[in-house]
Amino acid sequence: MEDWLDREASSKAHLVRSCIEKPDTFIGLVCLNLFSSLLKPLPESLQQKDGDLVTALELISRVKTTLDDMQAHAETEFYYLYKEVENMAKNIDVAMKVVQPRIASRSVYQIWIQKATKG
Repeated sequence: MEDWLDREASSKAHLVRSCIEKPDTFIGLVCLNLFSSLLKPLPESLQQKDGDLVTALELISRVKTTLDDMQAHAETEFYYLYKEVENMAKNIDVAMKVVQPRIASRSVYQIWIQKATKG
């Protein structure tokens, strides 16, 4: 579609492709997949007509335990997530170029908050 003669369509197609090829998009999709698969059984259980509160509470407890484990092993978990992102990008022939976002040396908002809390 980027090669179409219609300038508007080709421009929009280029924007969509540019967005899709960003590492942030891949990371977001992989995280969305992970957490939605983790949480999926809970609403399914709660929506059953014959569902009971004990089963729902057990599911909530399992989800919380899983999330706590993921947080305790965050570096390992992120490593596997990133490997999945790399594989996903490789499958569609997108070069992954992850760069650290720019970080301000000092925050003007932090100074404002300090002044506001003192007075």
